[in-house]
Amino acid sequence: MRNYVPAGRSPIKTSGERLMRITASCVGKLRIPAHEARKSLKRAGGCRYLSVSRRATMGIGETAALTAALLWAVASLLYGRVRLSAWEMNCSKNVIASAFLLIQLGVIFLLGHSESWLPAHTSAWLWLGFSGVIGITLGDTCYFRSLQILGPRESLVVFTTAPLFGAALGWIFLQEHLTLVNIA
Repeated sequence: MRNYVPAGRSPIKTSGERLMRITASCVGKLRIPAHEARKSLKRAGGCRYLSVSRRATMGIGETAALTAALLWAVASLLYGRVRLSAWEMNCSKNVIASAFLLIQLGVIFLLGHSESWLPAHTSAWLWLGFSGVIGITLGDTCYFRSLQILGPRESLVVFTTAPLFGAALGWIFLQEHLTLVNIA
């Protein structure tokens, strides 16, 4: 799939430092980071259009998403074998997750990168906390119980309907509208 970008304009912005192949008849083939695409457009000079191929090496975002999916599947298989109640599993998981969160927050503060996310409004922090309480306590407890009743495979199949429910709730409560492109 190729996107044609008029010379002098930047191509579609992508997250991270994804590498794109930018092809122009007067420049040849270049392999550059996405943030340098604007410079390449200026270098193209007399070319009216550049062809931007979406084929790129896998970036850190894609790698993180695939790793999270893999770990989620492995964790579901492991949680399905544990003989604790759903509440006990949830509490033990939350103790371990809280320890990792505190370590991560400590590293963020020690490295001095806290100013980028601390200035959020109080209401944003309250909604985030409310979301965490509902999702972590109620949602995970129900998920662990479904692992015990249905097993990991069936639970994960049912769990894949979460985007459908998210889209429906966003449409109902937030008046979000999905286009066919968003749905695909």
